[in-house]
Parts: sequence; C-alpha cells; structure tokens
Amino acid sequence: METVVFVYGTLKQGGENHALIHDAEYLGTARTKAPYALYLGRYPYLIKEEQRYHVNGEVYRVTPPILSQLDDLEGHPHVYCREQAAVIMASDCTERQAWIYFYPQKHGELLPIGEFDVTIHKN
Repeated sequence: METVVFVYGTLKQGGENHALIHDAEYLGTARTKAPYALYLGRYPYLIKEEQRYHVNGEVYRVTPPILSQLDDLEGHPHVYCREQAAVIMASDCTERQAWIYFYPQKHGELLPIGEFDVTIHKN
C-alpha cells in the first residue's frame, strides 16, 4: 500500500520545511474534496470541522522514514492529527486518498481562500 501525503503549507515547494519531502515522489497539485478552513497562526493549519472552501496543495508519495519525519515535524498525534481524506488531482480530476495533517482548534487568521502562498508567508 502506498503512502500519499497532501501538503498545504510550509511543506510545499518553496516552503521553509520542503526539504523534508524534497526526495519524495511529487505526484502533482490537488485540492481537498471536502471543504475545510485554512488558518494562519505561526504556521498554516486546517480545521476539519469548519467547512469554508476546498484547499489547494501538493501531493507526494512518501516512504515510511519520510512519514515519520513529517509526524515529528507536525507533532502527530499531540499537536496536528494526521488523517486520511480524499483529494482531487488537478491533472486528471481523479480522486485519491491522502494523509492530511489537521489542527484540533482554531486560532490565528482565517485565510480568505484555500491557498497558502509560500512566497508571501515566510516565517
């Protein structure tokens, strides 16, 4: 079984944490099938329970060691919680399951659209 991760923040290409998945297989851009809310505190995070808009991001096939590094970065399961959810691939509109890191509570600023721009939001 393959391990696919959807990233929407600092792990995206050009983001400050992208080096952690630089060696993973890039599968393309996608959006979440379900609507969520994307907030920006110190870092971006998704709120699963708040349905605002589809969130855009990137999809990667990762190895178990890379997934472990991502869990460490995200503090899974004590800070962010990794859950599987459907994403729609931009290239062919196919649906696939991917791991997504969700945050359990709202804080910070609600972004107006479901897109975190790594060129604007540099930490």
